[in-house]
Order: sequence, then C-alpha cells, then structure tokens
Amino acid sequence: EEFLARPLDFMKGSSPSRVAVHPAVVISGPPLVGKTTLAKALAERTGAVYLSVPDVLENLTGPLALHFSLSQKALAALKLGKVSDEIIVEALQHRMAADDVLTRGWVMDDFPLTAEQAGVLTRAGIVPHRFIILDAPEAVIFARGRELGKEIPEATGDLVQRETALQRKRYDAYSKHAPPLRAFYALTFDNVADIDAAKIEWAVLSRAVEEVSFAVSRRLEYYRRTCQGLAARIYGMCFTEERFATGESSWSWYCPVSLTLSNELVPCSDPRCMVEWDSRIFWLSSEEKTELFIKDPESFLQVPLPGALPEFQEASQRRPMPTCQLQDYCPVALVDRKELVEGCKQYIVLYQGKHWNLSDKESCTKFLRRPLRYVKLASLPNKKPSRPGPPVALLSAVLKGRDGRGLEPSETLTYMQTSVSELLCQALVEAGERRPLCPGMSPKESALHFLAKILRARDPLNTELRSELVKEELENFLANCALPAVFKDLSARRRAKEEKWTTADQIYYTELCARFDKLFASKSK
Repeated sequence: EEFLARPLDFMKGSSPSRVAVHPAVVISGPPLVGKTTLAKALAERTGAVYLSVPDVLENLTGPLALHFSLSQKALAALKLGKVSDEIIVEALQHRMAADDVLTRGWVMDDFPLTAEQAGVLTRAGIVPHRFIILDAPEAVIFARGRELGKEIPEATGDLVQRETALQRKRYDAYSKHAPPLRAFYALTFDNVADIDAAKIEWAVLSRAVEEVSFAVSRRLEYYRRTCQGLAARIYGMCFTEERFATGESSWSWYCPVSLTLSNELVPCSDPRCMVEWDSRIFWLSSEEKTELFIKDPESFLQVPLPGALPEFQEASQRRPMPTCQLQDYCPVALVDRKELVEGCKQYIVLYQGKHWNLSDKESCTKFLRRPLRYVKLASLPNKKPSRPGPPVALLSAVLKGRDGRGLEPSETLTYMQTSVSELLCQALVEAGERRPLCPGMSPKESALHFLAKILRARDPLNTELRSELVKEELENFLANCALPAVFKDLSARRRAKEEKWTTADQIYYTELCARFDKLFASKSK
C-alpha cells in the first residue's frame, strides 16, 4: 500500500549492495559493567554469533572436539596453565571460519585485553567494525560487585564475582592496559565507541545497536558504490596501513579539488573526508570538497600535483639557521600587503631547494598553499629601510671619519633616517589629522606654519627657555586656528533667547572680538 501511494519515493532509493555485510564487534570495558550481558543481547538483536575466548577454547579442546594440530596445541597450553596470544588468535580464526559466523557475523566478549593482543588480531586479519568500550565510574562498579556478592550464594563457588579484592585486581589490570588498547584502535582504525554503562540495560543496548547499524550501513554504502564504479567514502571501513599505502593516489594527502578550483596546495588530515575511486584513495580538505569530488571525481584529476612541494622546516631542521631568500623578509607580506616585514625565524619553508622566512603562522599557511605565486612575485624594493641597530654617533663620525676621509654618505643617510625623518613624519601625520586653517591664511600657508612651529617645539636641541617660547607660539597658533569655530558657537549662544547670557560671557565675547580684530589687523599690515 505504501508503494502504491508513493511509488516515486521508493524508486529513487539507492540500489542494494551485492555484498553481504555482517556485524563484527568487540565489547570491552572494566569488570562488572555488563560486557557479557551486552554482548549476548547484541548478538541476539543483530543475529550475530556470540564469541568468547573461554567458549572457543572449550569447544576446541573438549571431549567432543576433533583432534588436529591446533586443538592439540591449545590442549597442551591449557595443561601448562598458559595459553599464548598466538594460539588464542588462531583458535578464533578457526571459529570465525565456520559457516554460522561467516553468514551471520560475530560479537566478541572482552577480547583483546591488551594492545599486544590487538596487534596479533590485526596481523591475522581480524579487525572489528566497532570496538565498543563500556564506561562506568569506579564507585558504580564496586557497588555492583557488592550487590552481586549478596545475590550469588557461596555454594556456587563463583569466587571471582563475590570477592571484592579479586575485582580490585581485575579493575587495576584493566586500568593499566585499557589506554594503550584504546589508542591502538582509535589511531589505527578510528573505530572506538564509548557507551555509558551506568545507564539502564535497554539504553546501553540501544546505543550499541546504533553504533553497529552505522558501521554496517557505511560498509553497505561503500560496497554498493564501488561495485558500480562510483567514488565512495572510506571512513569507517577500518582499512589497514598497508591498504592505505598500496591505494594512495599520486596526489598524496593534498586535496585535488582545491588544486583544481583555486590552484592551492591544501594538505588534508580529516579521515572523514577520504574517498576511494578507481582503487585509489584521495584526501579532501572539507565536507563541501568531498561532495564535489564524489559527484564527478574525474573532472578534478586533470591538474597534477607539482613536482616540487613546499616543506615546513621543524626546529631540528633549522639548526644551524639556514640562509633565507629576500634577506629574511617575508614574501607573503611583500606580495599581499606591499610591506617589508622581517621573518620570525620560526616559520621557515624549504621550496625548490631554497629557504623562505615567513613572519607568522598565517603567512606560512598562505605560502605553503601557493608557493609558486609568492616566489615569482616577491622582490625587494631598490631602497630598503635601515635595520634597527645602534645609533650612529654623528659628531664622532665627523671628527674621526673612516681612514681620515670624514663622514661617509651612508652614515649621513642613517643619521637623517634615525633623527630627522621620525620627527618630520610625526609632524606630517599630525598636520593631516588636525588640518589647521588660520584666519587670514590659505590652507597651504596654514599647514606650512603649523609644520614649522611643531618642528621647532619638538627640536631635541632646544634649551628650556627656548622650548617654553616655541611651545607657547605653537599653542597661540592652534588657538588662532580654532578662533572662528569658538567665535561662531559663542555668537550663536548670544543670539539664542533660551540661553542665559552672563557678564562673564560678555567679557569673553569682547576679548574674542578684540583678538579677532587684532589678528586681521596684523595681516593687513
């Protein structure tokens, strides 16, 4: 009935995968968090086969088991009281080759326990789709242990579950081996999922089913698209390092979409944006670029990766400090902002056999993305500002000179730059900000008078008396420039009826008029 009501919705769906995908899950965690309960419930819910190392070894060495080389090795190891990891993994391989596991999948209960066992499993080709870790606070775990000890009668002989001291040893052993085990699967396959075991059982089971469903759906999508010759995401496929090495494309970890669209070398690191197409693995820089590549991968593979790639120099590679191009100036600042900015010696990039010094992290990122642009366009100006250093003693240079020849032109230039240019630039900037206009003067005359007076006032060679006189002249000049605006405001107050005009205001107004008349009288003379 639903199909008859909405046939187009169902016809637009993706085709089913031709490859059957079954769960492959490991349940891990500290003691007494419900690992076995969850593993059995998850196997029942998904139709997978529940596996545990004790059950596998018992079936392999029991009285009804077939006797062959593996069962004999396992039996001999059990009699000695120590079964090696290799024998356990070989026994698991034998069990997983059975028809029920191949057709239904498996859920492993509390194995592997260490990173070494995980390595042996991986080398044997056994990689879980999801490594589920049940987490619970220590107080909750031992509270469960006390409750369990009350429920289990002593006649059962289940000493491990009843004794708190034994549970403490198990918990300490787990705490020791859990971090390396988690790191192994998280860094190698990114398939670790944490579930809060302090919640009720149905919530824990529901969360575990979600994780397994996500892993299975990812694989189904991958197999469906690759069977049709389409590009497919590989996140969640748990590829080994060997698979990545053999399937790596000629673009390495650089994004081909960014190289095609913006001509930028963008290195990628997000495993969620990895795509396989034509048996090659490509890295993409963002979710948007990934979607573009999946829709039409071939159109983004027309621009090859350059032969020369920039390489950021780590601290060990910068010893001794290499000689950088552009006299240690930043090429990005030269090209983008037309500024001479010295590099900070922490961001040095090797490109085409030459070193380039960048001023900051942002400039370094830009250079790494488009090195050829900055190498071609960056060039130093003919005249560069002097580098900071000790000031030149002008009098000493005049008296002594170099080899008795007197003052060198380069020393004169340095003196002008360090002593006069700074004051002149400050005066010009202040003139531009103030824009002085003195009554009776043109804008040009007002600006020149202002520059002359401010340079006199800031002359470092002024005596105290001279300094007071020239500063007073500057203040009078600025007051004259402000006179029209002050006179206008005061006149408006005098004409306004709402404002109260006092005797002090009249005296101030009379003084301004006299000053204004005196100013123009002096100009007329």
